[in-house]
Amino acid sequence: MKSTGEVLGIAESFPQALLKAFKGANMKVPKKGGRVIITVKDEDKGEIVGIARGLADMNIELFATEGTRKALGEAGVEAMPVSRVSEAHPNILDMISSGTVDLVINTPTRGRKHDTDGFKIRRTAVEHSVACVTAIDTAHAILTVREYGRSADLKPIDITTI
Repeated sequence: MKSTGEVLGIAESFPQALLKAFKGANMKVPKKGGRVIITVKDEDKGEIVGIARGLADMNIELFATEGTRKALGEAGVEAMPVSRVSEAHPNILDMISSGTVDLVINTPTRGRKHDTDGFKIRRTAVEHSVACVTAIDTAHAILTVREYGRSADLKPIDITTI
């Protein structure tokens, strides 16, 4: 069996457990003033709007590629433009590499092909230790954790008492 780097968060509430799990995975949740890049496949554009709105309401600066930015804008959510991988520099890979981004939300469009923009985006995020989520439900979880807030309220739980 191969390890997938899984972690477990146990707490009294779902947001607390998620926060513990993210901390255990060394995944930083964007804070006020943070920056998030969003670029999702067409099927996810409707669902990402609520997440983006929630992040924007927390004063997190949003960046998006053209198609995602258009979908967000049509729903009244403002995002700054970021160029695609194949477009002029600075592009999305340059932004991720610069260390100025806290989170990348990128949903894969097809399979495990290594030549897609999405693969290059996710690979660059991993190489530069930028948190990257590839599923809408995980993005929802980050929003839930971000709404919960502080890790100072987290208490250890003795698993022998569960």
